[in-house]
Amino acid sequence: SAATSADAWAMARQHLEIVLQAERQMRLADESFALRDRSMAENLAWILEREGPATKVVSWSHNGHVGYASYGTVGAMGTHLQRMYGSDHVNLGFAFEQGAFQAIDVDRGGLREFAVGPPPEGSVGRALAASGLPLFVLDLRALPAGPLRDWLAEPRLMRSVGALYSEAGGYRYFGELVLPQNFDGLIFVKDTTRARPVGWDG
Repeated sequence: SAATSADAWAMARQHLEIVLQAERQMRLADESFALRDRSMAENLAWILEREGPATKVVSWSHNGHVGYASYGTVGAMGTHLQRMYGSDHVNLGFAFEQGAFQAIDVDRGGLREFAVGPPPEGSVGRALAASGLPLFVLDLRALPAGPLRDWLAEPRLMRSVGALYSEAGGYRYFGELVLPQNFDGLIFVKDTTRARPVGWDG
């Protein structure tokens, strides 16, 4: 159309698709998580296709989205991306031992800062903190034979905090994962601080 460019039309069409994705998620509540993750993968694929074959994308999401686990019979976003891009796709999980973060308070409402101490003995965060390194990335695809690989081959307790948090239900934010089955690599930060808006000096 003379009224708009092909680029503007394509962008508007994709915005409409995102609105339709949201509508489907609200309408099909039982499948909401599965639909959301599939939609996120499709939207990333759209960006890559639009920008051309040399394009690379970094997407920052919760471990539950980037991982290779699934919601029932439907994969998380990471599963869809791995299926689409194979070895061109790499996902990194995130683990920490202790510190602060911000989340929406389930009990009182509103976004606020929370702080947590060390996780239980034998958990992922506790074990990685025992390395003595405050910050590192672990390549889970190339683990040499030995105690570390053997330890990671079993389900391990891992803290997983998302957008919502309740101090009364802190125990609920742990789950068991076999890390090499869920992530290609793992970023570990021993002590975290909450996110702060750019320009914030408080």
